[in-house]
Amino acid sequence: KVYILDCSACGAFLTNRGMRAVLLLRPDVPLYSTDALPVSCSAWAAPIEPEKATSNTTLPRKTCLCLTQSLLCHGCGTIVGYMIVSPCAQCTSSLHGATNHHRFVFHSNRVKATERLYVHNEPGI
Repeated sequence: KVYILDCSACGAFLTNRGMRAVLLLRPDVPLYSTDALPVSCSAWAAPIEPEKATSNTTLPRKTCLCLTQSLLCHGCGTIVGYMIVSPCAQCTSSLHGATNHHRFVFHSNRVKATERLYVHNEPGI
């Protein structure tokens, strides 16, 4: 299934190419991912205000040595996920299989997912 993902904090559209995913090293952590840079968020390159860093929902802890950058929603500044800049050896090993080039990952508690359905006579999935 393919999902439309919106920021759960402000409703900003993020992507219409989301898929369900899990952390390779912690399969109990539900996520969404996409292979294309989302339109309404970008990688966090500068410190954010302290009130943005603390939240009433917690994010999964790191489980590997992948180099990542947080993705911030352009609408409200909330961290909605992360971008895998450089995957670690553990995650790229044959033991864990292919990652299908989905380098943009969203925390399931930070996005609202709606299944993207086929519309008759319109291009799509």
